[in-house]
Amino acid sequence: MAGLCAADIVHCDERYVIVKVANYLFVNVYMPCQGTADRITMYDDILIDIWAWCEQHDNCRIFFADDFNVNLDNVCDACSTCINDFLLRYSLTQCDDTFPQTKVATYVNISLNHNSQIDYVASSSPVNFEVLDLDINFSDHLPLMATVTVNCSLNNGRHLLPENNNSTAIQHQLRWDYADRASYYAYTGVKLLPILGKLNDIMESDIKCNNACLLHEIIDSTYDKIVSVLQSASRLFVPTYSKNDHKYWWNQKLKLLKEASVESNQIWKAAGKLRQGPIFAKRQSCHM
Repeated sequence: MAGLCAADIVHCDERYVIVKVANYLFVNVYMPCQGTADRITMYDDILIDIWAWCEQHDNCRIFFADDFNVNLDNVCDACSTCINDFLLRYSLTQCDDTFPQTKVATYVNISLNHNSQIDYVASSSPVNFEVLDLDINFSDHLPLMATVTVNCSLNNGRHLLPENNNSTAIQHQLRWDYADRASYYAYTGVKLLPILGKLNDIMESDIKCNNACLLHEIIDSTYDKIVSVLQSASRLFVPTYSKNDHKYWWNQKLKLLKEASVESNQIWKAAGKLRQGPIFAKRQSCHM
């Protein structure tokens, strides 16, 4: 594919967002949880709003990904009925019905010993669907992954993004955690020492403080030399990465905490997902 289909934001609201990609409307919703005042009314209002936007794009297929905060198989629940009617209107099928092996709890709170299926993906033509149980997931909700086929040729020839988009300048940052610090220290010491010597000579000379022009010239020249040395040293001994390649706030301490959390979760799974005992306690403490 020569380029990627661009996404157009159709509408963004407090409870939902709708994005159009080629011939698809991707709708992501967060429904009110149990105990919310006027909950069923809020469900109706949200779905009516989404219905209005979908009607304006009736030539698009719909991909519905949601935290419904209700089990759709509970036919006695008014909120469940409300959502199922909406899915029926647009001929959307729950992915967990198309792929029965994925009909599992998507909300799992081990501390409260509570789990339920309240997160769903519904589409008219899913290619694949999975409920992921990742060691690095620290949320009570399990991530859902669905695959659909999008026809970019139906993007009306507009907003096609090239694979290499150089319109935005790439910002780089130094990775001091991978630097050859000993060589950096030795190199800058050798290169900065002559500059320091010249500064000492100037300080001992008879340059008058009122000779502003000459002083400014010396300061600018010295600054440029110091910067040049530091830049040369960083190019030689400190690797650089694109600023978007790494989380700028990530550090060694967070890395160790993540590794401990992943390891404790794997041990807990291998032990049969115990709900008490030292293995369970270790897993819970590492996830906090």
